Amino acid sequence: MKRFLLCSVKSVKVVLACLLALAFVSYGSLALADYEVTDYTADSPPPSETPTQWTNDVTVQWEAPSFSDPYTLVKFVYKWTTSESALNYTQLNADDSSTYTPNGGIVEKDVTPYHADLSSEEIAGDDYNVLRYLHLKTVYINTNTIEISHSNDKVIGPFNIDNVVTGTLRLPDPDDPDEDLQETRQTQITVEVGYPGDVAENGLYLNETSTRPSQGLPYTTTTYTLQNTDPGSKTIYAWFQDQAGNISSTPEAASFTLLEQVSIDPNTATIDLAVTDTRTFQVAGTSDGYTWTVINEIPETAGENVADLTGTTANVNSVTLQGLNPGTCQLTAQSGSTVLTSGTITVKGIAFNLDIDDDGSVTALGDGVLIVRYLFGFTGDTLITGAYNPSGNR
Repeated sequence: MKRFLLCSVKSVKVVLACLLALAFVSYGSLALADYEVTDYTADSPPPSETPTQWTNDVTVQWEAPSFSDPYTLVKFVYKWTTSESALNYTQLNADDSSTYTPNGGIVEKDVTPYHADLSSEEIAGDDYNVLRYLHLKTVYINTNTIEISHSNDKVIGPFNIDNVVTGTLRLPDPDDPDEDLQETRQTQITVEVGYPGDVAENGLYLNETSTRPSQGLPYTTTTYTLQNTDPGSKTIYAWFQDQAGNISSTPEAASFTLLEQVSIDPNTATIDLAVTDTRTFQVAGTSDGYTWTVINEIPETAGENVADLTGTTANVNSVTLQGLNPGTCQLTAQSGSTVLTSGTITVKGIAFNLDIDDDGSVTALGDGVLIVRYLFGFTGDTLITGAYNPSGNR
């Protein structure tokens, strides 16, 4: 019986020891969780995934957690990162400064208010796609065992600071889009823009000087029309604006040479079939060859051709246009992507006029007799005697 009682007492002690151990572990775990920072202020700026312009330091303040004996505060250790994943002891601890520097440090328990700053210099180049997080651990001590412990990582964030905007500008060659534009006679220039991912709706600014215009353009803009069309070196500048309000401090730029303007000469003309049926046209301002075409024919009589080109029409600087029937038309001259178009070319027909002697009036005994005699083959004096008015112009 005595042996049984001794065994029972031992069993009770073992059970009590186990219960105390479980209680200690539970208390330790509870303390570990309780000693995380929970009371903090982050309003400079507040955490948000929405991009925010911010040129001052980012500051977070907090209060020390409440401790129960035998635990008390030693210090805080923190680190700013771009990861939302909590840091473990190996990644962030007070005994190894390499785990919290750079962009981190220690806050001693007697330095209040407790705060951690991320310097304005560090975030000066942050764009909309950079998210910052503050990782904060409480370092505390068990005054009975003198054992130092860390709380779990308190992650505060994200802080989406957007202080810059970037973009690219390129002027592709229309004849070879894979190459940059070197020279052109066109005044409407194709622009190829690499837009920032957070571009504002009218967040593109284009100009021919290094001064940004006040009016932005839709970010879908693909061409720019030169304001200064004098031949010579040209530079197009581009600025970008994002949704946070950032505007490029330095513009992107691309340069090329604007060649002397060329045009079809004469730009408009009249071919009078009563005088001649041809007219020569050329591209003025260059000796380059062009391919010529008659377009927009509008005959006075439906179905008739107004004019046609004669001779060589490809890779030549000038051509001859032959008028065929009364009406109007235009010419085009094309070289690569450059297409020149003339103004209206008018072809006039031969006027029907019965005033044979050109005396200003049509008479049966004058002009009528002259026509009849001519139809019967009369010539010389037999044609005109008694019918011709000497005051006429013929």
